[in-house]
Amino acid sequence: MRKKILGVGAALASLITVLCSSYSPMYPVMERRPPVMPMRDEADGQAPAGGKETEGTPSEYGQSSQADMQKECAGQRNCIGAGTASAIDPALRKSLDRMYAVLQEHGEEYLVRILTQIWINEYLSGYHSYGFRLALSRALSKGSIARAVQGFSEGISYQLGLLGASISDDEALRLRMLVLMAIPESEWKDAVSPAGARGPYQFIRQTARRYGLVSHRGDFRGDIYRSAVAAGRHIAELYLKFSRDVELALAAYNSGMPLKYYDEAQKVGVKPTYLGYIQYLHSMLDSEYRRRTTEKVRAREGDTVRKVLLRAGIRPTAESITAVCEYNDIPECRLYPGQEVYIPTWLQNSISLDRMKGARFIRESLNHPPKCVAAIEVLKREFPEFIDFVRGEMSYGELEAVVRLRGIVPYDEILAGNANPSYPITRHIVKPGEEIKSILSKYGYAPTKENILNICGNGCSLLVPGQVIEIPKKFGRGRGTPTTKPSAAKSLNAHGA
Repeated sequence: MRKKILGVGAALASLITVLCSSYSPMYPVMERRPPVMPMRDEADGQAPAGGKETEGTPSEYGQSSQADMQKECAGQRNCIGAGTASAIDPALRKSLDRMYAVLQEHGEEYLVRILTQIWINEYLSGYHSYGFRLALSRALSKGSIARAVQGFSEGISYQLGLLGASISDDEALRLRMLVLMAIPESEWKDAVSPAGARGPYQFIRQTARRYGLVSHRGDFRGDIYRSAVAAGRHIAELYLKFSRDVELALAAYNSGMPLKYYDEAQKVGVKPTYLGYIQYLHSMLDSEYRRRTTEKVRAREGDTVRKVLLRAGIRPTAESITAVCEYNDIPECRLYPGQEVYIPTWLQNSISLDRMKGARFIRESLNHPPKCVAAIEVLKREFPEFIDFVRGEMSYGELEAVVRLRGIVPYDEILAGNANPSYPITRHIVKPGEEIKSILSKYGYAPTKENILNICGNGCSLLVPGQVIEIPKKFGRGRGTPTTKPSAAKSLNAHGA
């Protein structure tokens, strides 16, 4: 009898050993990073190590980062380096939750690199590739890019003289290259954003008034030359204000959040940098995530973390106990009476940061500099003639002749029907009595104000019989299938952050 009991006990022990070895945690254990607002280094009074300095860096618009990624990812498809072999998810640029997860796991510099690579892929073969090539055609239309480069350069020089500042030739070239940000901003047209920004360089009315684009004489935000002058002045002013950091100036051009970061950095005596700004946003998201996904419990006499979890309705496993201790930085998981313990509710359910107030602005602020950098990188790789023209190494006539051989023709020739572009369009000839709304409906697009502006800007109010209007056959995700059903009408807006 005793031998049978011993045999049963040994069998139970072996069973428990097998179960414990194959046990997988029921709840994910998230590593909580503390807020990462940059602090002054007490030793030398400089920003902490890892901060991105504009001056003295060997890369221009992230070229060294791209080279590092290509070297690290040799033989791997869709790899972006930094010790990972995971594929790039294009949806990352649209989700603040996914961006926050990348920040938590890999850090700020990695997020900038991955967003830049996502936008490079978008412009080369993704959702925005058609709009990118169309923007190049618009830039060639009636010498638009020549007037933009001239205006942008004049704006930079004027603003520097107004502020009594000087910059090096390399700095001037980097700033002048930003004339091309009209491509990601508006696809080089007189577009109107949901926030009311208008023109190739997307000025809101308040900023446009500062630079004379909007006055009692009229609204000139759609004029490429005047808009470029204002954009050059604005970017030069931001460049000097934000410690000559180009990426930070681009972020400030898009939103007012860098100004809040600038004030915070000035309070603690830190030099504003672009990575410091990303850290600031990370800290903001971290605080918001903690506020939204935690509940506070006050420990009682004799309480342990296990009892606190039970009182909060959470299963007290080894993983959840460890997560709470690490989240609250509790040494040896020992509580004292009255201690406030934050219980992360992601142990039970998830809460989205994409629904927080201001999520869209943070998402756009994170996307804007990588988007502009990616546009310039794609031009360097695919159409270096545009870069040479901006640098002053090629005349406009040479630029037009070379890119015409590669399928990029001036937009005005496309509208006149004198050229065959390399992207699919339908040229509609206006018939007597036709209106733009009926024409859009015929091709399956909703006759909204936004779509009308995307097709012909402000020139659709009076259509003339025989006038040619360009209608895209495929604009984005399978849009543009002719239909007479109003429910199937779609939007022509190809923009999205």
